[in-house]
Amino acid sequence: MTSLNAIKIPDREPINLAPGGINIGIVSPCYGLEKVSYALKPDNYNFYKLRTVPWEGISSRHNFYENNRILLPTRTDLIHTFNKVPMNGPPFVVSFELEFPRHFGPVKNWQTELTRKALRSDRCTALLGLSDSAAKLAIQGFEAAGEYEIAKKIRVFRGGISSSTIIDTPPKPPVSNRPLQLLFVGNDYLRKGLLACILAVENLQEKGADIELSVISSLDKHTYCGEESEESKKIMQRAQSNPWIKLLGAQPNATVKEFMKSTDMLLFPTLDESLGWVPIEAGMEGTASVCTDIFAIPESIEHEQSGLLLNVPLNSNTNRWEGINRPDMNSLFMPMQYNLAEQLSNSLEKLLNEPDYCQKLGKAAKLRMEERYSTKFASEKLSSIYESCLA
Repeated sequence: MTSLNAIKIPDREPINLAPGGINIGIVSPCYGLEKVSYALKPDNYNFYKLRTVPWEGISSRHNFYENNRILLPTRTDLIHTFNKVPMNGPPFVVSFELEFPRHFGPVKNWQTELTRKALRSDRCTALLGLSDSAAKLAIQGFEAAGEYEIAKKIRVFRGGISSSTIIDTPPKPPVSNRPLQLLFVGNDYLRKGLLACILAVENLQEKGADIELSVISSLDKHTYCGEESEESKKIMQRAQSNPWIKLLGAQPNATVKEFMKSTDMLLFPTLDESLGWVPIEAGMEGTASVCTDIFAIPESIEHEQSGLLLNVPLNSNTNRWEGINRPDMNSLFMPMQYNLAEQLSNSLEKLLNEPDYCQKLGKAAKLRMEERYSTKFASEKLSSIYESCLA
């Protein structure tokens, strides 16, 4: 999903900054950065998009250049980035979601040292993990490298998100004499588990279940987790001809939230995820999710309390799917989809057999997400972070 309409920030830093308030520079506005900075609208802070040195074709050859940026001259008081390390300029804060620093592929020693030098410096005032899991993983990595001073700068700031309406939406009718309405959201459909969702729906329909699945996805085939195969193509072909599966393409964020409000349950059996903004947004709309138990997702979803969790074999060091980055990952992908489909079928059968269960989970999900991700609380905490970083 893309949502940069919460607040407008100037495309370039103006020559004369707005009078009053403290000026925060933003590098590369994006969906993640929006949730932890400018969309929260903390009092007395102005946000501006900063200009960086264009790397031309270099950044496409290695991730290092994309996530280590050189800034053009700026007069902002503090920089806030998402996964990116400013190599020059004023003091900075980095919010990060998973691996940090984000140097994928072969990394040269000078690249590692250059990044660490920036993070050791007094310019680096705080490193903010979006979850306990992200913070823990980063601390472990830096301490293992002997970078204890960098590790001390790491803390947790989850960010915030608002629901689409101020007033509560009417309760959904119990699942009894109507189809169970399910929703899948995710452009990277292979990694996020659409195949498992389709297989589960087919399985339940064969048993006579009255069930419908809406799919909001561009069906992007480019992914680092799994690959399109003849088997996956056949599953998608069946979905296209199934009248109870609606492939709706990509949709704007506002439309996605309307679907979230009206559906009974979000399906999110992803095989790799840093946080899971999709089930968080669904929870804010009063809809619970069936998710995999990877990385930070269990921090937001309590099994059988505010949602349902599916079990994935995890790497004990990272809490990510053990198949990630393995040489045989692609051969493990489809068996994992069938495994998740079986678990998903069992979870959905419980929803079909207990008509009030979706409502119960949805109410608990909304309460859980509002407690952890309310924009009011997040804005106040962000102001406190900025204040401490500029002290």
